[in-house]
Amino acid sequence: MKKSTYLLSLMAALTLGTASAATEAGIEIVNVATATFEDPTGAAGNTAGTSTSNPVTTTVLPVPSFTVTPNNTGTAPSPDAPDPTLDRAGVLPGSVQQFRYTVTNTGNTPVVVQFNPDITALNVDRTNSDVQNLTYFAFTDTNNNGVIDAGELQPLTDSNNDGLVESPAIASNAAITIVQSYKIPDAATAGTRFGANPVATGLFDNTPDAQNSGNNTYTSTVTVTNNGVTSTLVDNNNFNRSTVYTPGVSVAPIDANGVGGTTPAPGGNTDGRQDPPAQVTPGGTLPAYNDPNPNGGNGAVVLVGVNGNNQSAFPKADAELVNDDRVTFINSVTNSGTQTDSFLLLPPLNLPAGVTVTYFDAAGNALPTTTVNGVAYGTLQNVTAGETRNFRVQVNYPDTGGVNSPVPVINVEIGIDSLSDADILPNASSTDTVFTPDLQFGDSTLALGTSAGPVVTDAVTPGTADTVAFFPMDVFNAGGYTDTFTLSGSVPFTVLNAGVPSTSTVTATYYTYTDVNNDGTFTSGTDTLGSVVTSTGPLAAGAEFKVVALVTVPANTRAGLYTVSQSATGNYSTISRGDTNDVVQVLSTAATVTLAKSGRNATVNPGGAFVTTGLTAKPTDTVEYRIIATNTYNTDVRNFILTEQNSAQGNVFTYGTFAGVSSSTTQAGGTVLYRFNGGAWQTGTALPGGLAASAVIRVDVGVDTNADINITRDDVLSASQTVTTNFTVTVK
Repeated sequence: MKKSTYLLSLMAALTLGTASAATEAGIEIVNVATATFEDPTGAAGNTAGTSTSNPVTTTVLPVPSFTVTPNNTGTAPSPDAPDPTLDRAGVLPGSVQQFRYTVTNTGNTPVVVQFNPDITALNVDRTNSDVQNLTYFAFTDTNNNGVIDAGELQPLTDSNNDGLVESPAIASNAAITIVQSYKIPDAATAGTRFGANPVATGLFDNTPDAQNSGNNTYTSTVTVTNNGVTSTLVDNNNFNRSTVYTPGVSVAPIDANGVGGTTPAPGGNTDGRQDPPAQVTPGGTLPAYNDPNPNGGNGAVVLVGVNGNNQSAFPKADAELVNDDRVTFINSVTNSGTQTDSFLLLPPLNLPAGVTVTYFDAAGNALPTTTVNGVAYGTLQNVTAGETRNFRVQVNYPDTGGVNSPVPVINVEIGIDSLSDADILPNASSTDTVFTPDLQFGDSTLALGTSAGPVVTDAVTPGTADTVAFFPMDVFNAGGYTDTFTLSGSVPFTVLNAGVPSTSTVTATYYTYTDVNNDGTFTSGTDTLGSVVTSTGPLAAGAEFKVVALVTVPANTRAGLYTVSQSATGNYSTISRGDTNDVVQVLSTAATVTLAKSGRNATVNPGGAFVTTGLTAKPTDTVEYRIIATNTYNTDVRNFILTEQNSAQGNVFTYGTFAGVSSSTTQAGGTVLYRFNGGAWQTGTALPGGLAASAVIRVDVGVDTNADINITRDDVLSASQTVTTNFTVTVK
């Protein structure tokens, strides 16, 4: 209903007749009376007598009036009592709202209806919020489809510069449609109400041309008289209302239940989010699924566990150490609002160095983007009300064990923002957590962690009480989840069996121990060995397991340095760390180079056995001596030279004349050399030119192993190797 002033004007109009039957203003009502009578001058009974009065002309005055509908549901202007057709919910920030009104000329003369576009004017705008770009249009539905199409709106303008915009002239009893249009502010917050009121006044022509309304000029204000008081007719109870949409959205772990219960759901409408089946993970028994795009390398299955509104991934390590590792989560968004909406996936904040996050759709395809303030956001488009839709969250992080190992725990907060609100702030969030695998394995330290730098050497002597090497080791779980690490170690020793070298690989044995002196490592003779172990058992993230590796050296091991190759390998994570900087130093045993000498009379018994006692000879007999030199050390001897000459213990050249020499060796790659009277070394046994046999007083034999025809410390006789020399003299 309109204001009471409007009701009075309507009543006044009704006293003249219904609005639809009111006589058009400007019409002249001409009243002429006529009379008939018997003309007394004529025959009796005639009717020829007539008479006509003078005309009396009445000009119909204009009674202007108009209405704007629909009206508020009350009798007074009220921004929160709009007609239901003018009450809109779910409008979006930045949207343009258009409301249609019917303007009816209820008077008897054409009127021009004016509208106030000033939102600061009384009753034009709500008092608690302001619309933007308030404008008015005349609407002509040229194709009668009931929809505002292009070209069907004509803007109303202020033709007389009074601050109001005017409608076209509206004929009596006619109606037009006008459209009030305004914009909801871009920053409008959810639930805020906006609205405007087409406050209308009217103009008419006091002396209208009833025959040609085009001659009218509209300069007089339409008024209404109420209780004898005349005032401007104002139609102002037509408020509309626009309530900004309040999005409803939640983001959660994977929806493993698609339409009809299929699993997993690739996306689309579902019958409610459901957890996947339970599996045993390093984080316990949890609803879990397999990473849909597991990291390269060993192709291991990566479990992603669901814990309430959060997810936890327990990736395994891959073989290479250069390229980034990754985990792919499946999250879901549910539109709990009342209308189709699109959602921005916001970039996570506070990520550790080297960590990046990329969003994909449920099938792993790139998402469309929406650019807001110059920033492109991955977007889940057109999610219908009630729909649950999956999407992927790919987390890339530095390779475990690479130059920049990742932090043990990477928290990725997934924020989602409705495009139906004005801000770029998350309406809902969920956390995806990557528990990375990482491991340190190496020489023991007092602090947590290991020492990778020093070379640890333990010296042992084969064949003695000291044949066991000890290497204290630390296994530190530097990753983010519990794992069991298997230990292994071995040393390939060179073992001499009857002088023949072979390789014997000794496996390290791992013991727990009691650190009696609390120095953080194992001290032989002080700390107490515990039990033999082959693994750490379940080792929590950030925890350390201390062991000592024992290596027992075989009794006949060749002296030298032997590297211990050790490793620790995660049973679940497959991560493996090696330690190759520990060395077993095998010391030389107490030994010598033995010289076993024997002889025979080659004249009397040329094929006889060599003896060490009872050998006899006559002058001119040939005596042949055999000397077998054997290296009984467990290491090489260098610069070995066998010599025959007179000495305090012998007089061979006093009573004998040199007759010949020959030698052989078991030394691999060795060449026997000869030297006479301290001269130059030579490969042949013939005396050098100019040297008579009777003049020989010294014969040297050596083994050349570096092919320089010389005997120096660069020439070796290896452990257990022999030099057999036959030396012949003639008894003088």
